[in-house]
Amino acid sequence: MTTSQRHMIKSQSQKDALSFSLYSLSKWELFRACASRELLLMKRNSFIYIFKTAQVKICTFVFGLLSLLLFIIACITMTVFLRTRMDIDLLHGSYYTGALFYALILLPVAGIPELSITVQRLEILYKQKQYCFYPAWAYAIPASVLKVPVSFVKSLLWTSPTYYVIGYSPEAQRFFNQFILLFVLHFSSLSMFHFLACVFQTDDASISAASMPVWLKWGFWVSPLAYGDIGLSLNEFLAPRWQRMMSINTTIGREILESLG
Repeated sequence: MTTSQRHMIKSQSQKDALSFSLYSLSKWELFRACASRELLLMKRNSFIYIFKTAQVKICTFVFGLLSLLLFIIACITMTVFLRTRMDIDLLHGSYYTGALFYALILLPVAGIPELSITVQRLEILYKQKQYCFYPAWAYAIPASVLKVPVSFVKSLLWTSPTYYVIGYSPEAQRFFNQFILLFVLHFSSLSMFHFLACVFQTDDASISAASMPVWLKWGFWVSPLAYGDIGLSLNEFLAPRWQRMMSINTTIGREILESLG
């Protein structure tokens, strides 16, 4: 072997021995690996989802039995807000408001178990991130994307049986508006609790109102519940059937909205 050949082999060996990237896998392979792990953890921790959900008295988070329970709750809600004796006036408008608010509270609160589950994973996440197994985005993006089917199914299971039985405005567009609003609300609540767990890193600090600093009191306008409440109310009470005139200056729908603030 000549000197030039030995030099070429040595240079190639040195090049192969060096790492020119912080992570050993490509971005797509990192995403796939973390997504597969997140899906496995969701299946493996299904009991935790059920148990934690039962602790807050809301059984609407996981598939299977919990989806059936959500459907049962929806059926009970239909009987409570049954439309047979509900009219288009201020009195019965408050009943529609109560039905909307019940859905508004029931679906987002299902994201509370995300707090404890995320807190439990943070120690492993930081350890693996420090050892350059993967970047933070490779954990965060799959964890959010895999929650989309959960939010879709939950919102569909609630909206489909309750909308027309309760007697909301019958236009198909408003049905899909309510479904989309509840879907976005549920998904954003899961993301919000996930974010709070990552920032505060303990269950107590994540949910305690006393721990919120004064400069965060404007948090009303970043709360999914605020926008969900506004969106659902406008979707219903601006429908054509609520536009009966109460006086020269206002309609029944607008009067109900003004009374709600």
